[in-house]
Amino acid sequence: NGTSVTGIHHPQNSYKRIAFGKLSDLTCPAEIPQEACNSFLSVQWEQGITESGSSGSGLFVGSANDPKLMGTLTGGSSSCANPQGQDVYGQFSSYFSVIEYYLTGKGCAFKIANPEPYIGAPAYAGGFTVIVTGNCGWTVESLTPWLQINSSSTGTGTSTINYTVEA
Repeated sequence: NGTSVTGIHHPQNSYKRIAFGKLSDLTCPAEIPQEACNSFLSVQWEQGITESGSSGSGLFVGSANDPKLMGTLTGGSSSCANPQGQDVYGQFSSYFSVIEYYLTGKGCAFKIANPEPYIGAPAYAGGFTVIVTGNCGWTVESLTPWLQINSSSTGTGTSTINYTVEA
C-alpha cells in the first residue's frame, strides 16, 4: 500500500541497525489460510535490510518524534545477498489484546500450559491447557481443515483443549 515504515533491529545481538521502506502487497502462500495472512505485513526495503537474528524486532510508522509500533519481524528474505527480498511482520494490532495485561495492567493475562512440543503424525491426538486470569473469555479455533478441536472452543477461566490431527 506504499506506507513508509522504519525497521530497527539488533541482528545476532550486534549493534543497532535501521532500514527504511514501504509496506507492499503480501502474497499469501496457498498452504496458509487467507485469514492467517491478514495478520501480517509485507515490507520492501528501499534503504537497508534486515539480517539473520533480527526476528522480533520492531517495525514503526510515523515521525521520529511520534513513532508507532506496527509489527514485529517474523521472517522474510531480505539480506545482504538479497537486498530486494521482502520481510514479513506480525501486525501488533493482531496480538496486542494478548499482551495488553503485561504492558498496561489492564485486560486479561493468558497462558498456555502443557503444550505439545510438536504436532505428531496424522491421526494424532493431543491437548493443552488455557489459563486465563479473572473471568476473561477465550476462543480456540483451527484455521486448517486437518486440525480438529474436540473440546469446547470457547470459555472463561482455565480449561483443557483437546485436538486431533486428521489422517
